Amino acid sequence: MSTLSESRPAPVGVLLRFDGVVHSSDLPVQSFARHLADALPTDQVRAMIAGMRGFLEGKAELIPAGIDLAGAEDGYQAVELLGRAAGLTDAVIAAAYRVSRADLALSAWAVDESDGLDELLAALDARVFRAVFTEPDDPAASAVLDSIGISVDQLVAAPFPAALAAVRAGVANAHQGRILVVGTRWASELGAAAEAGYDTAQVDRFQRGRGTPTLRSADVARLVEPVRRWCAGAAQRISTQGRR
Repeated sequence: MSTLSESRPAPVGVLLRFDGVVHSSDLPVQSFARHLADALPTDQVRAMIAGMRGFLEGKAELIPAGIDLAGAEDGYQAVELLGRAAGLTDAVIAAAYRVSRADLALSAWAVDESDGLDELLAALDARVFRAVFTEPDDPAASAVLDSIGISVDQLVAAPFPAALAAVRAGVANAHQGRILVVGTRWASELGAAAEAGYDTAQVDRFQRGRGTPTLRSADVARLVEPVRRWCAGAAQRISTQGRR
């Protein structure tokens, strides 16, 4: 990974979510569901797996009756809701989540970058500080980045506000118009960035339509040109400010 932040701050920064943006594999979600199923009575396993498949595949008929997954913005959140509906405790759900991340790290070789990610990164020229964020103590992100051969200026494994602060540290005069946050979840992530005045881009794979991101697309590939235009606009604003 490059060390742009150790030399001089960049004029523009883009913060990318690891899950759902850098990669969009369902392997870790399937692993999460499988480990939760291991904690369930045999007669509840089918409902867990069917609910997970129904959400990921857009097949509402597979989701067990009486289970509401409307609050889920991604597969992990859907599986967590299925676990709670089955009566599993927070401790069991958290343990299964941690194991799923270890599984992802071990399966990094089987994970591909999201379609369009190469093009998106290519649209971020040398003036852009490129960072990826994930959860604290996540063993998967660095392993997958190494496996798929993606280089960024910083990998931040921290709660979202800290991830945003890390990007601000790598961007000169880091006011809101110079940083774009690209993620999948409006609640607690993009919503928090928007409230703080930062521009946001949402990969809304499951068409939840939450919040008011600056940019929205069903996948990374269709964000490439909008992000390219955003970078050009940010650079233009910097140029204009410099002439004042």
